[in-house]
This record gives sequence, C-alpha cells and structure tokens, in this order.
Amino acid sequence: MLELASYYRPSSEAEVYDLLNALEDRMGHVNSAVVVATIRVFLHLTLSMTATHQQVGARAKSRGVQNAIHAVAGVKAGRVCFILCPCTVDLVHVT
Repeated sequence: MLELASYYRPSSEAEVYDLLNALEDRMGHVNSAVVVATIRVFLHLTLSMTATHQQVGARAKSRGVQNAIHAVAGVKAGRVCFILCPCTVDLVHVT
C-alpha cells in the first residue's frame, strides 16, 4: 500500500499535510521496511514543496533512518530490496 501511495499526487498542500499526518504513526513502526517505505512516501509527496521536502529528509536522518536501512539491508529477501533500493536513491537526492 505504501508503494502505491508514493505514486499518488495530491491536489493541494493541505492534502499533502493530511496524508503526512495520516502516515505519521508508520514512522515509529517496529518493522524497518515499513519505516523506510513511509519515508519514501513522505519524500515523494513533498517533492514540489522544497522546504518541507528538506525537513522530511532531515527528520528521517534524526529518526535513525540509517539504522532502519541497515536492518532492512541485512535481510536477504527480494521483496525487502524492492522497498529499500528506491528509498535509498530518494534519500541520497535529498541529502
């Protein structure tokens, strides 16, 4: 579901913030793949909002996204890499 959400294009900034608020609890999820996928959605939703996009990147770093990426990268499963690789590329572009 998070993969599909990353392709959605909201019609207004208010809708972006509504979606970010709705997905906020996923940032603290126990499953690292969910955290990484949520960050990817956040980055995609805020592409047209430069300041917010940078804040998302900084917040992802402060939340220990590196730990989540390391945890996900340690798993030898194709479906996990499917989530991890695109998100890593997105994070590199932000930082």
